[in-house]
Amino acid sequence: MQYKGMGKKVKEIERQEQRRWKKFMEAEKKHYVQFMLERFLQNLISDKDFRQTVENLQNEISDEHFYMGLKVDLDILYKIEEQDDFYKKKQEFLKELENKLKEEYLIWVIDQRDDSRVYLIDNQECTNNLEIKYLIQQIEEKLDVELIYAVSQGYHGIQGMKEAYIETRKLFDIEYEEGNKILIGLDSQEKWEEELCSIDIEKDILTELRRNDVIEMKKNFIRFIYSLSDNELLNKMYIHQLGVRTEVLLGNSYGLTTAVQKGYQDFYQAIDRCTDAKLADILYKLLQFVIREREAMVPEHIEKHQYIESACEYIRHHLNNEELSIAEVAEHVFLNQVYFGRLFKQVMNMSFKKYLLKTRLEHARQLLEQSDDSIYDICAKVGIANPSYFSKLFKQEIGILPSEYKRDPIFKIK
Repeated sequence: MQYKGMGKKVKEIERQEQRRWKKFMEAEKKHYVQFMLERFLQNLISDKDFRQTVENLQNEISDEHFYMGLKVDLDILYKIEEQDDFYKKKQEFLKELENKLKEEYLIWVIDQRDDSRVYLIDNQECTNNLEIKYLIQQIEEKLDVELIYAVSQGYHGIQGMKEAYIETRKLFDIEYEEGNKILIGLDSQEKWEEELCSIDIEKDILTELRRNDVIEMKKNFIRFIYSLSDNELLNKMYIHQLGVRTEVLLGNSYGLTTAVQKGYQDFYQAIDRCTDAKLADILYKLLQFVIREREAMVPEHIEKHQYIESACEYIRHHLNNEELSIAEVAEHVFLNQVYFGRLFKQVMNMSFKKYLLKTRLEHARQLLEQSDDSIYDICAKVGIANPSYFSKLFKQEIGILPSEYKRDPIFKIK
C-alpha cells in the first residue's frame, strides 16, 4: 500500500513537471516570435523568414486576419506642467490600456526608443478602427488625462502588420506635432503686426517673467510668435535662444528649483524632435510653469524682494559707470550697506559683485549681437574700461572672445 501511494505521488510530480515544461515552452515560443516580429518590422529579416517562423511554431499570427497599429502617449506639455504625476499617470494609463486591449484582442507590444510603445492588434476580419478609438476615449475619461494617439487602418495578413506599424508611427508623429497651439482661439485684437524677431520682444518677456506677470508675459510671447519667419531652423534658433535667456534670468534671480531644471531639460531635448510651432508651445507652457513656481517661492516679507528689484533696475541703468559700487546702490534703496549685501545674496543667490559682473557681460553680449559698436565702445557702455580685461572676462563667462562672438553670423540678430 505504501509503494502504491508513493507511485501516485511520483506520477503527480511528473504531471506537474510536464505542465511547467509546457508552460515554459509556450512562453519561450512567444518570446521568440516577438523577437522575430520586431526584426521583421525593422527590415532585419525577410517576409519569407518571418512566415516560416510563424508556421514552424504554429503561432497565433494569421495571414487571413487584419492588423491595426496603435501608438499612444502623454504629451510633453503635460510632463512639464504636472511633473510629479506624469510618470505615475503614464504607468496607470498603460496598464489600463493593455488590460482593456487583452480583454478583446490578441496584441503584440513593440517598445520604441522614445520610451513609447506601438501595439499591433489582431482585429480578426474587421478593418474598422472605431472600437479602438472609443476604447482610448474611455480611458481618457476614466483617468482624466489627455492622450496623444494614432490608430492605423486595418491591413491584411503578415505583411499588413508591417504596413500598420509604419502608418501608426507616421500618424503619431503628425499628431504629436499638432499639440495645443497657444494661438488657437485668440481674439483678433490680440494679434500683432508682423515684425522681425527682435531683442526688444525678448527683453519684454524677460521683464514680465521677472515680475511674475503671466498675462503680460503671454501678450509679449504672442508678439514673439508673430515675429517668427517662415524659416523653421531659424525659428528654432530664436526659440532656443529665448529658452536659454529665461533660464539664465532664473538662475540669476530666485534660482532654479529641481522642477524648473527638469522642465528646461525636457524643453532642450524636444528641440530636435519637434517643429518650431510645437517647440514654441512647449516653451510657453514652461514659462507659465516657471511663474507658478516663482510665486510659490516668494517669501513672506515681499518688501525684501521689492528692495532688490529696485536695486537691480538701478544697476541696469548705470552699467556704464565703472565706479558703480554696492554702497551707491544700497544708498539708492535706503538700506545699510552691510545689510543690503546680505539681503542681496539671500534673494539673488549670488553676491552683489558677481551679479554686477554678470549683468555687465550679458549687456555686452547683447550689444555684440544687435549693434555695430566697436569693442572699445561696448567696454565704455558696460563700465569695463580696459578692453583686454573685458575680453578675458567675456571669454571666461561666454567661452569665446568678444571679437570671435561678434564675427560669428549666428549671433547677429537683425
